[in-house]
Amino acid sequence: MEINAQSPSRVISHETAWMSLMLVVDVGLSSDDAGEGGMKSGAVLLFLLPVVFKHGLSFIGTVTRTIRNRPQPRKLDSASQRAVNILFFSSLVYLVLSFPTLSPTASSNVFQLTKSGVNTSIEVLSSRLMELRPNGLNSEDELLLTKLRSQLGRKMYLRFGQDTLLNCPFCTFEQHWSYYAHWIPSNVFLPHLIHFAILGFATSLTIAGKEARRWRTFAIIGGWFLLFGDLIMLICYQPDWNRAPSTAPASIHDQLRSNRMLLFTVYDAIVAGLIYLSATNRLFGSKVPDSEKLEQYVFALTTGISKVRAKLLAAYAARMSSCKSRKLTLHEYRFWKDQIRRHRPVPFAYGSAFDDDSGRSIYKEEEVAEVLEAIKKGESELDLKSLEDDVEKLVFFVTRDTHDW
Repeated sequence: MEINAQSPSRVISHETAWMSLMLVVDVGLSSDDAGEGGMKSGAVLLFLLPVVFKHGLSFIGTVTRTIRNRPQPRKLDSASQRAVNILFFSSLVYLVLSFPTLSPTASSNVFQLTKSGVNTSIEVLSSRLMELRPNGLNSEDELLLTKLRSQLGRKMYLRFGQDTLLNCPFCTFEQHWSYYAHWIPSNVFLPHLIHFAILGFATSLTIAGKEARRWRTFAIIGGWFLLFGDLIMLICYQPDWNRAPSTAPASIHDQLRSNRMLLFTVYDAIVAGLIYLSATNRLFGSKVPDSEKLEQYVFALTTGISKVRAKLLAAYAARMSSCKSRKLTLHEYRFWKDQIRRHRPVPFAYGSAFDDDSGRSIYKEEEVAEVLEAIKKGESELDLKSLEDDVEKLVFFVTRDTHDW
């Protein structure tokens, strides 16, 4: 028995769910401790609930129908397998690069090194740093302490690191945006550009096939969101000037680098999972368009016709060869003579009828006349059923490649 998908025992009706929801709202509005603010919130809730409830039920129904009507799972094709392998390998590389100890640009934070807060005076910071240098402060340490005398210098140090603060040839505190121009291209744009290249390579039609190509737009748009989020976190960073003096601040550029690599790891794994689910029809499966079905049908039809044409040409060539060769012609004549004798065993003396040199017409011979009379009266013993079977076998053998169209 077929089970109805909209059975009342399986699905709650819209009217029942709506009445229950209105009852909850009515109880909330009529509670004793509901003040004026509660009444306003209840009014807004009452206004928004119909829209949210309707779209929520529609979304749940869509997801349920999609899961119920999904096609049968299939094997992962080779092109999609390449895309999944590329993204899996990139995820592993980004996971390894997310460790701070393996960072190629990681530098020691002087505040964490000296266990000093962001508001620690430059004299205390200098003395603590000198204790860590057995040979005294070098020229780089002295230049760094000079830059850290102002709050803006400390902010730039925590935001961009020691290398940018000391080695930027055109950066000044008066034009602090110059630090962004020096640091962002190589530390933000370049990693994201490499990530875009990996996503484009893994979702290209030539390398990864059509299933991976479906997720190309989604992957690129998600990559742009990662880039914008990276820039927003960098620009909006502000050190906590009110934190305890003994609490060392963290360098935002090191945190951004580690978080960026972790996000790339998770993001590439998600894209690889989506490609796998859609390519195997386990989720997000796409129906074959009619144009593609027609193309496949035409291709199969053309292939079958080509095979039949090749066999007919071979048969024609064999026939022409037998006609040109005297031996083959004689062999064919004997074959058909044997077939005639086997399928029509009538008392017919071939030799006496055709070898007669008396000049009489062959149709006046008694034996020939009996055969012709038997054919006219339908009394011939020709085995038509056996002949039809032989013809059907021949036709089936020649056209067997077209039976699956």
